[in-house]
Amino acid sequence: MAGSPITRNLPERLCYTRPGDDMPPGINLVGRFRCRGATLLPRHAHEGVYELCLVAHGMMRYRYEEHEVDIGAGELHLCRPGVMHAGVNNLLDPCLLYWCEFNPETLLPAGESRDFYLRHPSGRMVCDAPDSLCDVFEAMLEACGRPRSVERDTEVQWRLGVMLMELAHAGGNAVSCGRRFSRPVANLIRAFREDPAGRRQLSELVAASGLGASALHERFRRETGFSPHEYRVLQKIERARELLSSTGASITEIACTCGFSSSQYFATVFGRITGFTPGRWRHLHSGEAAPEPRETPGTTSGREKPGGGV
Repeated sequence: MAGSPITRNLPERLCYTRPGDDMPPGINLVGRFRCRGATLLPRHAHEGVYELCLVAHGMMRYRYEEHEVDIGAGELHLCRPGVMHAGVNNLLDPCLLYWCEFNPETLLPAGESRDFYLRHPSGRMVCDAPDSLCDVFEAMLEACGRPRSVERDTEVQWRLGVMLMELAHAGGNAVSCGRRFSRPVANLIRAFREDPAGRRQLSELVAASGLGASALHERFRRETGFSPHEYRVLQKIERARELLSSTGASITEIACTCGFSSSQYFATVFGRITGFTPGRWRHLHSGEAAPEPRETPGTTSGREKPGGGV
């Protein structure tokens, strides 16, 4: 099942190896990204290599082929070579992300583990010990920072190879394109989606779950990486993105539809989460202006979690 959200005190927001440069055979890239504000993640594909992403904190929303999938804290996503994928609305939401690109035919010995990756479709993966996977990625990044040598290459290949084999040995039933929440959490998420304007009080929805407020809050954060309030805010902003992109409604009308008390407050929350003003988002989506995200790799502004009352 999904692990608990993993918090790390990492100074660098972006750390990755150069694709194919000084990397051992079978490994194209290893990286880590602490995304503090919404960052552009446009449609792309990786030719000849598989991509494995681990979300250590927050949530990553992926769109690939005809699927959309949420990858929560402690979960992974496997993307096959040549499969076009992007962030939902071409954005990566706040999260702490590790990823690597690899070729199982070169990296893994012939057998069940290699066959697992060669035959398995793109999709979400879950594991029982996500914290240990973070340690593996950190160790690989540290090793890749050293001058290239046979010993260094062997260490990186061994660490990633063992991790991939352990994931494969978990079995095919540990991989899913769907999102598996417990019933109370799933019911609360459904209630949020059925009430995009947030007319019903959160306390009312929590009471209907059958769990106490503290127990539900803890379980919700464990399974999604967010508190119920934070998740509800993100749902409202997601609805606002859709309306800005697909309708001609005014920003004030959209703010009201999504349950914000004023267009000014809506713009504040929208900007904090997406990195754009509502008007700028609308222009960017229609191609009337070039993207200008609020943050670029290396900056330290922004917040990792949506906050404030709505």
